[in-house]
Amino acid sequence: MTIADARQSDQWTPYEGLLSEGYGTGAVWVRLVIEPSSVEPLILALQPVYLDQVEIFGAASNEPLAVVGDWVHPKSAERIAQAFSYTLPVTDEPTELWLRLTSTSTRQLLVQVLTENEWVTDQLQNQLGSVFYVVALFVLFITALVQWRLSQDRIFAVFALSVGTACAYGLSVTGLLRLVWPMDWPAMGLDAYQSFFSVSATVAGIAFHLAFIRRLGLPAWGLMISRVYLAYQLVKFVLLASDQVILALTLNLWDVLIAPFLFLGLVLLSGRGMDADRSLPRWMVVGLYSVLLGFLLLAALPGLGLLAAPEFSLYVVQVNALMTTVLILGLLQYRQRRLNAQQLELETKADLAEQAAEKERFARTEQQRLLDMLTHELKTPLAVMRLKLEDSHAATPAISKAIGDMSDMIERCTQANQAEDGRLTVNQASTDLTTLIGDVVSSATKSHREVRVDLTDHHACTTITTDPQLLTVILMNLIENACKYSPPASAINVDLQPAKDGGWCVAIGNLPGEAGWPDPTQVFEKYYRSSHAQRQPGTGLGLFLAQALAEMLQGQLDYAPTQTHVRFVLWLPKHPWA
Repeated sequence: MTIADARQSDQWTPYEGLLSEGYGTGAVWVRLVIEPSSVEPLILALQPVYLDQVEIFGAASNEPLAVVGDWVHPKSAERIAQAFSYTLPVTDEPTELWLRLTSTSTRQLLVQVLTENEWVTDQLQNQLGSVFYVVALFVLFITALVQWRLSQDRIFAVFALSVGTACAYGLSVTGLLRLVWPMDWPAMGLDAYQSFFSVSATVAGIAFHLAFIRRLGLPAWGLMISRVYLAYQLVKFVLLASDQVILALTLNLWDVLIAPFLFLGLVLLSGRGMDADRSLPRWMVVGLYSVLLGFLLLAALPGLGLLAAPEFSLYVVQVNALMTTVLILGLLQYRQRRLNAQQLELETKADLAEQAAEKERFARTEQQRLLDMLTHELKTPLAVMRLKLEDSHAATPAISKAIGDMSDMIERCTQANQAEDGRLTVNQASTDLTTLIGDVVSSATKSHREVRVDLTDHHACTTITTDPQLLTVILMNLIENACKYSPPASAINVDLQPAKDGGWCVAIGNLPGEAGWPDPTQVFEKYYRSSHAQRQPGTGLGLFLAQALAEMLQGQLDYAPTQTHVRFVLWLPKHPWA
């Protein structure tokens, strides 16, 4: 449509307040009829400041009376100001003007006719408000950087990026950048700056919110949606680089509309998983994103031309950016304080645990010293008693057995403590199991008990690498345990067989005696003795010690009873340290 067509057209639709036509490549025509003022000149003020070009036509000429917009250098404008302006001539007749609006940004237009004093006042208020807005964002940006430096939490770094880009965008969207734009810089640079930071501020904000929400704990498909949506943001930068500015900015404003719904949905699904951040109350986070949704709807719908809106909707983006930035920063600081408090609590518990462990170590050291002293002091008189009894020929089997039991008990306590504290060392040697078992059985037969040894293959090589001394202790404990808790006239069975996965298995079985069957869940516990076994002398350390020593030899000791016999199976590898 040309100016001639516009003058002849009668297809005009009246509107009030803010004109919102959304994005598009076509021009928007506006017809103004301004009442006369014979006292002082009137000033036509046009907003927002990111419009590309507004041509102002009079009633007669086909050439524009003036051209304003960010395609026109600010220094060549009639008035150097944040908003676009045109001084109307003084006349007694109504002034009729036609405005032709074209822009790659959203085609919104606020028209005001002001007196000189009103215009000056309006500009002063705009400058004060704009400076406050940009300075506030800059202070919040610095605060976020300081918080990142102190906490080393990357969420503050992403937040600082979001606030920094919002501050840079604020310089252009408020018009402050027009006031300082150098004369030798091209006017189109303002438009490119505004388009780039409009997209950058939105993308950085989306990146922060998704990073923040992911910390709340999302299901796998929620994480996938957030990653795909974040990757899609790169498309807008590609479109800007390809000079598809209108499409890039349209997608950008649609993101402003869609993203809050996505954020709120993800927040409602959050709180799952072991690594979910639960330092913030759920109602607080849901409330924040509900407020964000409301504000961004007021900003996006008029900008897309989907909703007629009053004048204040031009400033909703700035109000939302400042308010939500303050709220989010407060939320992050509250979260950080909670995390610091939790960390302090954990450190306090760790200190207490360390103190308790230190006390436990001290107590065990003192206990070991006492045990070593008692062992030494008891062994000496026991040895003397045994020698005296042998010399006097007055020893009876009962006394000798009692002395032997006491010696074995002391030795077992010492070995159990050494194994538990890791003070036993493994001395590897090539050992023939058949010979070693024979020696152990020979010692056990002194108690006049029948011990049957069964070798599956008498010609097989039963040599392994192990510690023969520790293995002797294991077998002695198992055989003595079998002798002690089996019926007096019954035999003890010792079977040596090759294992399927290599190595050898030594099985020791006996019929259950008065003590009955041991509890499989407690049989290897330290000091465990069944209720019926209390009649027999013992410490409850034999099986505990045997299992500990088997593990030191890289083997395994299991309780594997049959229907008739109490049975323990010791597996030993052939070359455990090869």
